[in-house]
Formats: sequence, C-alpha cells, structure tokens
Amino acid sequence: PYDALLVMGLLAPFHVRGLRTVSWTQGTPNGEAGWFAKRMGVMLKHHAGYLLPPLAGIYAFKIAEALSWQGKSDRVLCGSKWAIDSWSRLRVPRRKLGVLPYPIDLKRFRPAEPPAEKPPGEILFLHLGRLVPRKRLDLLLAGFAEYRKRDPEARLLIVGGFAYASGYRRLLSKPELMVNVEYREAVPRAEVLALLARADAVVQPSENENFGSAVAEGLACGRPALVGPTNGTKDYLPASSVVFAEYTPAALADGMAELAKRIRADREGIAADSRAAAERHFAVEVVADALERQLRN
Repeated sequence: PYDALLVMGLLAPFHVRGLRTVSWTQGTPNGEAGWFAKRMGVMLKHHAGYLLPPLAGIYAFKIAEALSWQGKSDRVLCGSKWAIDSWSRLRVPRRKLGVLPYPIDLKRFRPAEPPAEKPPGEILFLHLGRLVPRKRLDLLLAGFAEYRKRDPEARLLIVGGFAYASGYRRLLSKPELMVNVEYREAVPRAEVLALLARADAVVQPSENENFGSAVAEGLACGRPALVGPTNGTKDYLPASSVVFAEYTPAALADGMAELAKRIRADREGIAADSRAAAERHFAVEVVADALERQLRN
C-alpha cells in the first residue's frame, strides 16, 4: 500500500524493492571529519589534540558506512548547497541530491519587542548552540574582542555547553577575551524566545555547517544573522544579514561592524526582512509541500 520510504536524519541503510526511498539527512560525516583534518593546529592549541585519534576512528567508520549506504537511496535531501557538495564527495550522484531546509514553528518563533531595560545604543550579538570545536568559540571570542575596540558598548551573549573538548573552556577564563561577554552553559528551551528578543543579531562562526537552526529561529524572530562562508545556512539569509569573508578574527570583526551599522540604520526594516526570509523558506507548509514533491517525483 506504500509509495515511498522516508528515512529521517541519515542515509537509508536498506532499500525496499518497489518503493521510492528518500533520505532526509543531517550533517555529513566528511564535513566534520574534514574540519578536524584541516584544523589540527586549532585542536592542539586548545589542548584537545588527544581527541584526534579517537575522532579519526569514529569518522572513518561513519564515512565507510555512508559509502556503503549511499546507493540505497533514490533521493538524498540535505539542508544546504554546502551539504550537497559534501555528500557528492562521498560518491552520492548529484542527480540524486536535493536541498530542503528544516521547518521552523513560525507561530512560536516570531518578532518581539526587546526588553524595556535594554540600553538604546547597545548592540548585543547572541551565539546559541553547543560548543564543539567546529563551532569556533576561539574565533568568536577573538573576533568580538577586535570588534569591541571599535564599538565599546557592544556585548556578546554565548549560550551553549561543551559536549567534548572541554579544554576550550579555558578561553572563558581569559579576562582580555571576556570584556562585555556573558556566558551561560544552558537555558531551558522555553527561554530561547526571550534570548532572541533581547539580542540584536545571531552570530554563528561555525565551519562546515549543514544547517544552523539557531540562525533560522533568529530570522523567524526578526533577528539578522552573521555567518561564515562554509555555513550552509547562508543560502537562506536575506540581503540584510551578513556573511563574513574568511575564518579570521579580523574578518569576523568586520562582519560584526557591518551588521551593527545596518541594524542601527534600519532596525525595523531589517527585522521585517529577516522575518520574510523565514516565512519564505522555513514555514511548515512550505517545507511539507516541498518534501511531498520529493517523495512523489
């Protein structure tokens, strides 16, 4: 009685004869593994080099598994064009690949007025999400320290736990990096909306990112985003958001300065532009219709 098999979160590990098999995947293993291979020096600098051998083993297994399974899907969906390039390097034919972002509950995530006690001239950047090495906490703190020299009233709020590589936590004890920076390890999910209302922009300096849900939720709440060149979420950013040029503190600081200038010049216009992008790309009905087309065709 079925026409298709939909597998969520990974490549389908099997194929049912006569059924169209569609895999709606998350991040790609070679994207994460490629980051560790490329950024060994960053890991060593932050006392996380001991993780490289076990991570190499884990990702060698994951890549071998993906190579074994990739032929079992008629269609492979992923969150961004960056992820398509990553999957194609794992021998998934491009004709099989399609882009489909994750949906956001736009009734829940919607623009709200900032709290009354927020200083009128302050620009607050929010980083929301787990702090694994690829998310580049080191770059975020160094880039913000550079930007703060130009804008002493700017602030940065970091919310996220250290899933592993806790050596990066040492960065939070360096006074020169923590001026105007607030860190919280975790907040209840119910408080995320209040964080986004308080923030002026979401910053996500992570590398090799399939799809950053914090960026999508921020857009839904009318908050522009600052992301890097290998962040797949840039596919969905409106013109009022900013993609910084390269993964250096100077480039990140320049991106912060540009986004702050745009916010101060037209805060309401940027909020409307951000919300419109979320409605265009992440509305549940939009994503559901696109998924149905992928299951049928």
